[in-house]
Amino acid sequence: FLEGICVGYYSFVSPLFIREISPVEIGGTLGSLFVLLTRGGTLVCFSIGVLLPRPSKIPMDDQWWRVALGFPFFLVLLQWLFFFFLFRYETPKGCLLKDDKAQCRLMLRGMFKNRERIEKELESIDKVLQESKGQDVSFKELFSPAFRSALIVAGVLKIMQVLSGYTAVLTYSNSIFKDEHNENAAIYASVFIGLANVLAVVVFTFLVDKIGRRQILLVGTIVITVINVIIGISQLNNQGQIARVAVVAFILCYSSTLGPVPWVLVGEILPAKGVSMTVTLDWIFYFLLALTYKPIANVVGTYNTFFFFAFCNFFTFIFAYIYLKETKGNTEMENRLLYSPKEVREKRIQLLKAREEERKQKEGGLLANSSISEPSKQQWYYFTNHSFHC
Repeated sequence: FLEGICVGYYSFVSPLFIREISPVEIGGTLGSLFVLLTRGGTLVCFSIGVLLPRPSKIPMDDQWWRVALGFPFFLVLLQWLFFFFLFRYETPKGCLLKDDKAQCRLMLRGMFKNRERIEKELESIDKVLQESKGQDVSFKELFSPAFRSALIVAGVLKIMQVLSGYTAVLTYSNSIFKDEHNENAAIYASVFIGLANVLAVVVFTFLVDKIGRRQILLVGTIVITVINVIIGISQLNNQGQIARVAVVAFILCYSSTLGPVPWVLVGEILPAKGVSMTVTLDWIFYFLLALTYKPIANVVGTYNTFFFFAFCNFFTFIFAYIYLKETKGNTEMENRLLYSPKEVREKRIQLLKAREEERKQKEGGLLANSSISEPSKQQWYYFTNHSFHC
């Protein structure tokens, strides 16, 4: 139970932490590292299962599972030591929340060498905090027009990620890779699937900031839809060889598209409490699916469940095509404007201008004509008059 709480908290904090320390040019790449390390951990666990002795009639031989269960403790201890001795500093946004601009500049200097870029990033973070008056967005504000669209998009993507069939494929893979002539075939297949998971996420890390999140998700959902149909048909006709190939194809496609994209997007388009809500929703649906999948599959047939997952993936494609907007290369404030209605965007721009002017007056640095520089005016105009559907 405690381990589950910690994993849930970690899965909420990690996307936020990565977003706040990532330059926008490689935000997707760094954001995908969270998924890559998660998949790598799964591969390590599968590999431990292969290395441990198989249970036999010898006393205590069936206690090796304790080694597998205790191994993560050493990894967590290593992680704790890293955070305690090496990564001891707050993120730049966290420093500004504590009104520590000097430390914020120091953190940004470690990320960027150009002084103009440091000041630009500092200004960008400052604008986000000005809008929220130095505080994080409340749960009530998440349901306001300013954040509602982003919350719905993130929530739907996380739910449909669960309903893509990934959990079912992992459950189903053990049965289709079983070999009556080799009792360890399913275990070795699990390691192979874990390796395919890792390699696919590596591919995603190289593509996400070049192609964009939206394009990757659209292509991935269509391909996964087709693969789910193939798995369902192969199950219906007892074509084991085709099912094996389709399962591997599903893992490769899912882990390079629909698997990591929602994790990257959630951290980019939502404030902290929004991320916590969508991640909680994600784990609730994973729990419900794990609890009900086998009983439902026994009643309606495994092949019908994959046809249902195919329908869910096709729905995800339609939803993403209509509502998902590209976030590649955007700052946090730009992403907030991206999903805001036009009237909310205009109100936010006016509010930011007023607060920046007030801040400039307090600092004695009020500009002659406007508190927003000319490049910033062009940027605000761009975001006010574009819909960002593509």
